[in-house]
Amino acid sequence: MGREGDRTTRPEEGVPELPGAHQSAPEPYRQTAAALRRYFNHTAATVLDVEGSMRMWSDFADLWEEAAADGTAIGDIVGQDPVEFAETFAQAYTGKRWVDRERRLLNEAVDRAKREQRRWPRR
Repeated sequence: MGREGDRTTRPEEGVPELPGAHQSAPEPYRQTAAALRRYFNHTAATVLDVEGSMRMWSDFADLWEEAAADGTAIGDIVGQDPVEFAETFAQAYTGKRWVDRERRLLNEAVDRAKREQRRWPRR
């Protein structure tokens, strides 16, 4: 495993691992946690504000640590739809998300373009 700042990267997956006890969990739990981390990191589900993000990742690590210790089935955690689980999990953390920022930037860019276009002579 390589190091990338304070996070460990599994080269075969390219997925950053966060520090936490879930890393020592059995492979099915690590594999599922890594897949969910990847999803969170590549979707708008990621929380933007630091406090919300720290709470989310801490709870995420606790979830997998407890699940592994208790032997909870992965299907009992994520249910039938892992995407729905991930989205619901992330939505539980208040605060702004990356998608909120990107929506604001898109709206601002289009508003600027509209204002600029109004200055053009009409044909």
